[in-house]
Parts: sequence; C-alpha cells; structure tokens
Amino acid sequence: MSYFECNSIEAYIDNLKGLEVDATQISRGKFFCQRKSLSLPLLEINYWHVQTSILYYGGLAQDSFLISFPVSRKSQKVDGRVLGENSILALLPDEERVVLHPDEVLSLDFLVNPLLFRYYFQWDNTDRLFNLIQSLQKKSELSTQKQLQSKQLIDHTLNAIGNPNRLSDQSMLDLRDSILLKLFKFLDHSVKDTKNVNSKQRVVIAKRALDYIHDNPQTKFTILELSNRCFCSLRTLEYAFRTILDITPKEYLIKRRLNSIKREIQIYDGKPINRIAMDYGVVNAGRFSRDYFQFFGEYPSETRGK
Repeated sequence: MSYFECNSIEAYIDNLKGLEVDATQISRGKFFCQRKSLSLPLLEINYWHVQTSILYYGGLAQDSFLISFPVSRKSQKVDGRVLGENSILALLPDEERVVLHPDEVLSLDFLVNPLLFRYYFQWDNTDRLFNLIQSLQKKSELSTQKQLQSKQLIDHTLNAIGNPNRLSDQSMLDLRDSILLKLFKFLDHSVKDTKNVNSKQRVVIAKRALDYIHDNPQTKFTILELSNRCFCSLRTLEYAFRTILDITPKEYLIKRRLNSIKREIQIYDGKPINRIAMDYGVVNAGRFSRDYFQFFGEYPSETRGK
C-alpha cells in the first residue's frame, strides 16, 4: 500500500503507473491530486482524487488493460464522445485515447495483466476478454444492474485500501481473487460453462479439493490455487461445492480453519491463541473472535478454559 500527493501536472504524469500519456491541465487554479495504490500479483489498483480538469492523450505502457470506475465525477469525453457520470473508461493494450476529465474526479483504476484472467478463468486466449471490454467501451451509460455491480466492486476495494494493515500475504491473494471475481461478473454475466460438468465429475472435483485441503491444513492458498490443484476453473470448483456440499469453497475453508484452530487451542495449552490463529492465516483478531463465537457459541479463551 502506498500514498502519493502532488501539486504539479509534471509530477502527476510521472506517477501514472502503467500509462504512457501526455497530460495538460485545462481548468484554472492550483493543481493538486492524491493517489492511494495497492499492488497485488499481476494487478495494480489506484484510487485517484484529482481536483483540476485534465486532457490526456496516449495509452498503456505495458501489456495490460485498464478499467477506470468513477467514484465521483461529472461526464467525461473520450475521443470526442460524451460519456455519462457512471460510465467506465476502458483501455486495451495498443489503444490510444483522447480523454477529457472534468474538475474534481475521484476514480478507482484497475490495471490488470490479461494473463491473470486467462489463468484465473481457464481461458485459452484473451479474445473473449477483450471483446467484453470493447463492448463496455461503447456504453455511454451503465444499466441499473451494472451500476450496482460497479458500486459493490468499488466499496469492496476501497474498504481494503482503507485498511492496509490488515493485509497479510494470504489476505492480499484472497483480496485479488475476490476483486477479479467481482470484476469478471461486471464484465460478463452470461451463462457459464459449469452446466457442462456432469454430476460424476463434480463429485471427483469436490473429493480432490477436500483431499488437498485436509492434507495441507496450515497451507495458505487461495481458492484460485485450489481450483488449479483440481484441474478446473474457479467457477467449476464453486459449482461442484455448491451442488455436492451445499457450500462454497471459501465458506468451507473458513469453517475448516475454525475447526482446526479450535483443535489446536484444546491440544496445545501453552501456545498463545493469537499465535495459533496467525498460523492459519488469521490477521484480524477481533473478526476472528466474532466468527469463532458465531460458529461455536463460545470465545477462543472459553475453549481454552474448559
């Protein structure tokens, strides 16, 4: 997590991560901007607050795509087209755009390596992804459903950026997974390929996942990594868990983790409870204590006192 602020357009240009653009201040007044950044594996997130109107010309400096969500701003112009207040600015590799931003812009930018999407959703190439983004570029306004999905993604991400001290290595990977899943749902809500997985295959996938989880109780891994261990996409894994176990993989991992922690609290009387919890990837002690009580009807200290 990093924080940056500047009062010159030159410094601002120098700190446009992943972009290769020329920028000119349009409105009068002192230039000022703030940026909070969070770097995750193959994913860069920037939360911008710029207080002057700017004209941009250029594109991306790397083989990634950019999607910029408005947190608060007026209409913008992209290549001369007027886009509404809730419109999305999307930029693909090798594209150049002329963008006119209004005064007082708060935006949340996601700079994503396409390989991450291919890896995450088991796609053979990036054509489908880029087609979805190109479709998004044509929209001057978002539908009510898309606005809701956009808000959910923004709120989820800003909450994480606002609490950087809670992010361990494991929680950063979990955050990346949850953000990508929300971003994917925003881009594409069409029928998924999980319908093609028969019941026998779902049982095999669920058993394979359970075997790996039980054989590696303290291993810190994401749902994405678990799906790769099961040789299936994340959506196929989730579909298998829901149909076979009536629970999501994430929910199962949380419950399994709580059970394992309780067992160690009972066995290792001299080991601090917070140390046991940390060994299982817990970083928020208050949240852990509440989850533990909701699940077992008692606090960790009460378990140890028995």
